[in-house]
Amino acid sequence: MKIGFIVDSHGKSLAPAKEFFGDERVDTILVNGDFQSYDANLESILELGGEIPTYVIPGSHENKNSYNAIMEKAEREYSNIVNAHKKKTIQLSGEVLLVPYGGATWTPKGIDAYTNNPPLDISEITARVETQKPKPKTVILQMHEPPKGYGDIAQFITMKNGSVAPLTAFKNHPQYQQIKTYAQKAHVGNESLAFLVEELMSEYNIAATFGHIHENYQLGPSAQEIPTKREVKEGEKVNKLAVNAGPYLDGCITMLDINDDGISYKRVKLEV
Repeated sequence: MKIGFIVDSHGKSLAPAKEFFGDERVDTILVNGDFQSYDANLESILELGGEIPTYVIPGSHENKNSYNAIMEKAEREYSNIVNAHKKKTIQLSGEVLLVPYGGATWTPKGIDAYTNNPPLDISEITARVETQKPKPKTVILQMHEPPKGYGDIAQFITMKNGSVAPLTAFKNHPQYQQIKTYAQKAHVGNESLAFLVEELMSEYNIAATFGHIHENYQLGPSAQEIPTKREVKEGEKVNKLAVNAGPYLDGCITMLDINDDGISYKRVKLEV
Protein backbone atom coordinates (compact mmCIF):
# COMPACT_ATOMS: atom_id res chain seq x y z
CA MET A 1 0.00 0.00 0.00
CA LYS A 2 1.30 3.43 -0.96
CA ILE A 3 0.13 6.39 1.12
CA GLY A 4 0.61 10.11 0.41
CA PHE A 5 0.94 12.17 3.56
CA ILE A 6 0.80 15.98 3.92
CA VAL A 7 0.56 18.34 6.89
CA ASP A 8 0.92 22.03 7.72
CA SER A 9 -0.07 23.51 4.37
CA HIS A 10 -1.45 26.62 6.14
CA GLY A 11 -3.59 27.71 3.22
CA LYS A 12 -1.23 26.80 0.37
CA SER A 13 -2.92 25.29 -2.66
CA LEU A 14 -3.16 21.52 -2.43
CA ALA A 15 -3.53 21.10 -6.19
CA PRO A 16 0.19 20.32 -6.74
CA ALA A 17 -0.02 17.56 -4.11
CA LYS A 18 -3.11 16.07 -5.72
CA GLU A 19 -1.41 16.03 -9.14
CA PHE A 20 1.76 14.47 -7.74
CA PHE A 21 -0.08 11.80 -5.76
CA GLY A 22 -2.16 10.97 -8.82
CA ASP A 23 0.99 10.48 -10.92
CA GLU A 24 2.46 8.30 -8.17
CA ARG A 25 -0.73 6.22 -8.01
CA VAL A 26 -1.02 6.38 -4.23
CA ASP A 27 -3.81 4.34 -2.68
CA THR A 28 -4.68 6.86 0.03
CA ILE A 29 -3.96 10.47 1.03
CA LEU A 30 -3.64 11.59 4.67
CA VAL A 31 -4.04 15.27 5.58
CA ASN A 32 -2.78 15.61 9.14
CA GLY A 33 -4.11 19.05 9.98
CA ASP A 34 -3.28 22.73 9.65
CA PHE A 35 -4.51 22.95 6.06
CA GLN A 36 -5.92 26.38 6.88
CA SER A 37 -4.19 29.50 8.16
CA TYR A 38 -6.14 31.12 10.98
CA ASP A 39 -9.50 30.52 9.31
CA ALA A 40 -8.21 31.53 5.87
CA ASN A 41 -8.10 29.40 2.71
CA LEU A 42 -10.29 26.65 4.10
CA GLU A 43 -11.49 25.94 0.57
CA SER A 44 -8.07 24.52 -0.30
CA ILE A 45 -9.17 21.14 1.06
CA LEU A 46 -11.70 20.89 -1.78
CA GLU A 47 -8.80 20.73 -4.26
CA LEU A 48 -8.25 17.13 -3.12
CA GLY A 49 -11.67 16.09 -4.43
CA GLY A 50 -11.50 13.26 -6.93
CA GLU A 51 -10.91 9.53 -6.81
CA ILE A 52 -8.15 8.96 -4.21
CA PRO A 53 -9.55 8.24 -0.71
CA THR A 54 -8.49 11.22 1.41
CA TYR A 55 -8.67 11.28 5.21
CA VAL A 56 -8.51 14.63 7.00
CA ILE A 57 -7.98 15.58 10.66
CA PRO A 58 -7.73 19.04 12.27
CA GLY A 59 -4.48 20.47 13.55
CA SER A 60 -3.73 23.36 15.88
CA HIS A 61 -4.84 26.07 13.42
CA GLU A 62 -8.29 24.67 12.65
CA ASN A 63 -11.18 26.59 14.16
CA LYS A 64 -13.77 24.05 15.32
CA ASN A 65 -16.82 25.64 13.72
CA SER A 66 -15.20 26.50 10.39
CA TYR A 67 -13.41 23.15 10.19
CA ASN A 68 -16.65 21.24 10.71
CA ALA A 69 -18.46 23.42 8.15
CA ILE A 70 -15.83 23.02 5.42
CA MET A 71 -15.55 19.28 6.03
CA GLU A 72 -19.33 18.88 5.76
CA LYS A 73 -19.16 20.71 2.44
CA ALA A 74 -16.22 18.60 1.27
CA GLU A 75 -17.98 15.35 2.12
CA ARG A 76 -21.14 16.48 0.34
CA GLU A 77 -19.32 17.44 -2.83
CA TYR A 78 -16.67 14.71 -2.97
CA SER A 79 -17.15 11.10 -1.97
CA ASN A 80 -13.40 10.54 -1.60
CA ILE A 81 -12.89 13.19 1.14
CA VAL A 82 -13.56 11.92 4.67
CA ASN A 83 -13.52 13.84 7.95
CA ALA A 84 -11.48 11.18 9.72
CA HIS A 85 -11.72 13.13 12.97
CA LYS A 86 -15.27 11.79 13.34
CA LYS A 87 -14.12 8.19 12.93
CA LYS A 88 -12.71 5.90 15.61
CA THR A 89 -10.88 3.63 13.19
CA ILE A 90 -10.79 3.25 9.41
CA GLN A 91 -9.91 -0.03 7.71
CA LEU A 92 -7.68 0.90 4.77
CA SER A 93 -7.13 -2.74 3.81
CA GLY A 94 -7.41 -6.17 5.40
CA GLU A 95 -4.06 -5.64 7.13
CA VAL A 96 -3.81 -1.84 7.53
CA LEU A 97 -5.86 0.11 10.07
CA LEU A 98 -5.95 3.92 10.34
CA VAL A 99 -6.40 5.46 13.80
CA PRO A 100 -7.10 9.22 13.47
CA TYR A 101 -6.46 11.64 16.33
CA GLY A 102 -6.62 15.35 15.51
CA GLY A 103 -5.92 18.52 17.42
CA ALA A 104 -2.90 19.50 19.47
CA THR A 105 -1.91 20.00 23.10
CA TRP A 106 -1.07 23.65 22.50
CA THR A 107 -2.79 25.91 20.00
CA PRO A 108 -2.33 29.45 18.67
CA LYS A 109 -3.86 32.06 20.98
CA GLY A 110 -7.13 33.74 20.15
CA ILE A 111 -8.80 31.02 18.10
CA ASP A 112 -11.31 28.31 18.98
CA ALA A 113 -8.96 25.57 17.94
CA TYR A 114 -8.98 21.82 18.44
CA THR A 115 -7.19 20.99 21.69
CA ASN A 116 -6.45 17.63 23.29
CA ASN A 117 -8.20 18.25 26.57
CA PRO A 118 -9.02 16.14 28.57
CA PRO A 119 -5.97 13.88 28.20
CA LEU A 120 -6.02 11.07 25.68
CA ASP A 121 -7.75 7.87 26.84
CA ILE A 122 -5.15 5.27 25.87
CA SER A 123 -7.24 2.28 26.91
CA GLU A 124 -10.20 3.40 24.78
CA ILE A 125 -8.07 3.78 21.65
CA THR A 126 -6.20 0.50 22.12
CA ALA A 127 -9.56 -1.22 22.59
CA ARG A 128 -10.66 0.14 19.20
CA VAL A 129 -7.67 -1.50 17.59
CA GLU A 130 -7.84 -4.80 19.45
CA THR A 131 -11.50 -5.38 18.56
CA GLN A 132 -10.91 -5.01 14.82
CA LYS A 133 -11.71 -8.00 12.65
CA PRO A 134 -9.68 -9.01 10.79
CA LYS A 135 -6.81 -8.14 13.09
CA PRO A 136 -4.54 -5.58 11.39
CA LYS A 137 -0.85 -6.18 10.85
CA THR A 138 -0.05 -2.46 10.62
CA VAL A 139 -1.59 0.47 12.51
CA ILE A 140 -1.21 3.96 11.06
CA LEU A 141 -1.55 6.65 13.71
CA GLN A 142 -2.79 9.80 11.96
CA MET A 143 -1.85 12.65 14.29
CA HIS A 144 -1.13 16.34 14.01
CA GLU A 145 1.38 16.64 16.82
CA PRO A 146 4.19 14.16 17.48
CA PRO A 147 4.38 11.67 20.33
CA LYS A 148 6.84 12.91 22.92
CA GLY A 149 10.40 11.91 22.09
CA TYR A 150 9.88 11.55 18.33
CA GLY A 151 10.38 14.46 15.94
CA ASP A 152 9.58 17.01 18.61
CA ILE A 153 12.71 18.95 19.47
CA ALA A 154 12.05 22.31 21.06
CA GLN A 155 11.29 25.16 18.68
CA PHE A 156 12.68 27.86 20.94
CA ILE A 157 15.67 28.60 23.13
CA THR A 158 15.04 30.41 26.42
CA MET A 159 17.49 33.28 26.80
CA LYS A 160 19.08 34.44 30.08
CA ASN A 161 16.74 37.44 30.22
CA GLY A 162 13.72 35.12 30.02
CA SER A 163 12.85 35.85 26.39
CA VAL A 164 12.71 33.11 23.78
CA ALA A 165 14.22 32.88 20.31
CA PRO A 166 13.54 30.31 17.57
CA LEU A 167 16.19 27.66 17.23
CA THR A 168 16.45 28.44 13.51
CA ALA A 169 17.80 31.89 14.44
CA PHE A 170 21.01 30.20 15.61
CA LYS A 171 21.79 28.34 12.36
CA ASN A 172 24.91 30.47 11.73
CA HIS A 173 26.02 30.67 15.36
CA PRO A 174 29.56 29.29 15.90
CA GLN A 175 28.21 27.14 18.75
CA TYR A 176 25.13 26.00 16.88
CA GLN A 177 25.69 22.28 17.50
CA GLN A 178 25.86 22.83 21.27
CA ILE A 179 22.74 25.01 21.13
CA LYS A 180 20.93 22.36 19.07
CA THR A 181 21.96 19.63 21.54
CA TYR A 182 20.59 21.74 24.38
CA ALA A 183 17.29 22.25 22.56
CA GLN A 184 16.91 18.56 21.79
CA LYS A 185 16.75 17.80 25.49
CA ALA A 186 13.48 19.71 25.65
CA HIS A 187 10.96 17.52 23.85
CA VAL A 188 7.63 19.23 23.24
CA GLY A 189 5.54 16.34 21.91
CA ASN A 190 2.42 14.79 23.37
CA GLU A 191 3.19 12.40 26.23
CA SER A 192 -0.14 10.57 25.91
CA LEU A 193 0.56 9.81 22.26
CA ALA A 194 3.95 8.40 23.26
CA PHE A 195 2.17 6.08 25.71
CA LEU A 196 -0.22 5.05 22.93
CA VAL A 197 2.70 4.13 20.67
CA GLU A 198 4.25 2.08 23.47
CA GLU A 199 0.97 0.24 24.09
CA LEU A 200 0.56 -0.73 20.44
CA MET A 201 4.15 -1.45 19.42
CA SER A 202 4.37 -4.96 20.89
CA GLU A 203 1.41 -6.23 18.85
CA TYR A 204 1.49 -4.32 15.57
CA ASN A 205 3.70 -2.68 13.01
CA ILE A 206 3.28 1.07 13.45
CA ALA A 207 3.49 4.12 11.22
CA ALA A 208 3.13 7.18 13.47
CA THR A 209 2.51 10.15 11.14
CA PHE A 210 2.50 13.79 12.25
CA GLY A 211 3.75 17.33 11.67
CA HIS A 212 3.16 20.44 13.82
CA ILE A 213 6.86 20.97 14.64
CA HIS A 214 7.95 22.62 11.38
CA GLU A 215 11.57 23.11 12.41
CA ASN A 216 12.12 19.44 13.15
CA TYR A 217 11.99 18.62 9.45
CA GLN A 218 15.30 20.47 9.02
CA LEU A 219 16.82 20.03 12.47
CA GLY A 220 15.78 16.37 12.68
CA PRO A 221 15.92 13.53 12.75
CA SER A 222 12.38 13.71 11.43
CA ALA A 223 12.05 9.97 10.74
CA GLN A 224 12.89 7.59 13.57
CA GLU A 225 12.55 3.95 14.45
CA ILE A 226 10.29 3.11 17.38
CA PRO A 227 11.36 2.67 20.18
CA THR A 228 15.12 3.07 19.57
CA LYS A 229 14.70 6.64 18.20
CA ARG A 230 17.55 6.08 15.75
CA GLU A 231 17.27 7.96 12.47
CA VAL A 232 15.67 6.02 9.60
CA LYS A 233 16.88 6.84 6.09
CA GLU A 234 14.66 7.08 3.01
CA GLY A 235 13.85 3.67 1.55
CA GLU A 236 14.96 1.78 4.67
CA LYS A 237 12.43 -0.82 5.82
CA VAL A 238 11.45 -0.91 9.49
CA ASN A 239 8.47 -2.35 11.33
CA LYS A 240 7.84 0.70 13.50
CA LEU A 241 8.31 4.19 12.07
CA ALA A 242 7.65 7.68 13.44
CA VAL A 243 7.77 10.31 10.69
CA ASN A 244 7.20 14.06 10.36
CA ALA A 245 6.18 14.80 6.75
CA GLY A 246 7.63 18.30 6.93
CA PRO A 247 5.57 21.46 6.31
CA TYR A 248 3.72 21.49 2.99
CA LEU A 249 3.88 25.26 3.44
CA ASP A 250 7.46 24.82 2.14
CA GLY A 251 6.47 22.17 -0.41
CA CYS A 252 7.37 19.14 1.74
CA ILE A 253 5.42 15.90 1.38
CA THR A 254 6.11 12.30 2.31
CA MET A 255 4.98 8.97 0.90
CA LEU A 256 4.77 5.77 2.91
CA ASP A 257 5.15 2.31 1.40
CA ILE A 258 3.65 -0.47 3.53
CA ASN A 259 4.06 -4.13 2.58
CA ASP A 260 5.04 -7.50 4.02
CA ASP A 261 8.67 -6.40 4.34
CA GLY A 262 7.82 -3.45 6.60
CA ILE A 263 7.36 0.31 6.30
CA SER A 264 9.51 2.79 4.40
CA TYR A 265 9.19 6.43 3.37
CA LYS A 266 10.19 8.77 0.57
CA ARG A 267 10.61 12.57 0.75
CA VAL A 268 9.60 14.96 -2.03
CA LYS A 269 9.66 18.74 -2.23
CA LEU A 270 7.15 20.36 -4.58
CA GLU A 271 6.82 23.87 -5.98
CA VAL A 272 3.79 25.29 -4.13
